Amino acid sequence: DNDNDNNRGPAVVVINKVERKRSLSPAGLGSGSQEDDKEQEDIAMRMQMQITKKKISSPFHFIAAPYNQSHPIYINAHSRACQRISNNKHVYVTNPNNFLCQDSSLGNALSQIYIMALYSFQRNCTFQLLCAGTEASIQSTYWQNKIWSINSSSSWSKDPYIPDICQVCPTGFSHTCRDGLNHALPIIRETLGIIPPPIQIDDVVIHIRCGDVLQYAHHSEYGYPRYEVYKEYLSTLEGPIKSIAILTSYEREKDAPFAPVCNVLVNHLAKYLVSHFPSSMVSVRKNDTPAESVSRMVHARKASWCNPSTFCVYPTLASSTGKAFIVKSSQLYPFVEEIQDPDVVLVDRPFLSMTMINVQKMKAKEILQWLNSSNQHTEK
Repeated sequence: DNDNDNNRGPAVVVINKVERKRSLSPAGLGSGSQEDDKEQEDIAMRMQMQITKKKISSPFHFIAAPYNQSHPIYINAHSRACQRISNNKHVYVTNPNNFLCQDSSLGNALSQIYIMALYSFQRNCTFQLLCAGTEASIQSTYWQNKIWSINSSSSWSKDPYIPDICQVCPTGFSHTCRDGLNHALPIIRETLGIIPPPIQIDDVVIHIRCGDVLQYAHHSEYGYPRYEVYKEYLSTLEGPIKSIAILTSYEREKDAPFAPVCNVLVNHLAKYLVSHFPSSMVSVRKNDTPAESVSRMVHARKASWCNPSTFCVYPTLASSTGKAFIVKSSQLYPFVEEIQDPDVVLVDRPFLSMTMINVQKMKAKEILQWLNSSNQHTEK
């Protein structure tokens, strides 16, 4: 059951160190020019001047609560914010524990940020995230001191179907709302789209969450589709696929006990992709930073693929030039099912959930048997 590098086909490359061929920004991405930086500063300054000219009343300050499902402050924070945000104010968000500004739990942080932005825009407010004294991350590197606003010509403001977001999704777990973040698609694409592309851009990028998640029997919302599903959907792309990158990470201390199983699952997927897309160079990237992984998903030439995870759903939706393949998980992100966009493809196929893996005490061999089988099982 244990695969090693010597057993993989010649087209499979495992990359443990990111290439460093030129000067990189904090995220390990291609640095923008000084002209680009100056343009961003000018835009921010013009937006600030517009806010000043409107003579907006005192701003609304929202303090993000810790990410803790049982914490009463966290549970009620968003509904309280909705009630207090008034029209034509500048909303800025700070978080004492820097949860919203760190790479850890990035998907959950983005869920909070985007739903707060929707709350603000719906009341004709501007929005700003303040990160203080935190390590380099997407939020602190690209969004710090940037003012988000929606003008009258934007596709978001012209959407006639936007409900009162505060009423339909007044929760910190906003990705679990069916109606809410589906209306944030233009904002997601704009804010993640400013992240520079990686040095090497792949045709297809696939994200797989592995590691400690394998031990959680209650997480039926996470899982892995059969290998045949990749072939089914990727074969719909136009033209040859020259490169496929599999993004994963199980190098953290808490992931270490599950690394052997993860290696087997990821390496077998790489072999499967090589056999069915022989013209593709398949690479396995284990140690990219979160920002590097997000950049790869956003800038994939033909498609990004998100298996159930809040980490990959937003950069996959933000895919700038290709299709966004997102495996359906109604418990995790039902809002994806409500998105009406030709480039967002819902992969409505069963997947092997963490619940099934744990209840049936499946080892790597049994997991592989399921992944290699035909579509004849149920999701749970």
